[in-house]
Amino acid sequence: KIKRVVRHDVANMAPVLGELASFFPVVQPMTVRARSDGDVQLLVLSRDDSNDLFDSYLEEITRICCNILHTFGLDRKGHDISEGVDDNGADNSDFMTIKNSIKNAMAKQQYENLRKLCSAAKSGD
Repeated sequence: KIKRVVRHDVANMAPVLGELASFFPVVQPMTVRARSDGDVQLLVLSRDDSNDLFDSYLEEITRICCNILHTFGLDRKGHDISEGVDDNGADNSDFMTIKNSIKNAMAKQQYENLRKLCSAAKSGD
């Protein structure tokens, strides 16, 4: 079942796919198939290359993450601020599944950060 057609109407500007898994600890929620009757170019960044790129633009990472969170109606801590803006053509159940995956991943990350902080405090670090 096709849920969304990915296309680009802007010359020299390809659509971005896989951004959620790049910025949040979630499994990439969707797959993409290319048409067999045309040319496709795909840019793949390795984890190391991605990390090098992110390290070079740390101030932009926060802005990108906040924009993604806002799309799903979440604040910087992963709490609901609105219902979100489902402008990707995905049906509501897919949208809510992705939103809940982000919320759960952020809660787990916050728990791990607190656990590490408590462990460091206990050991005197």
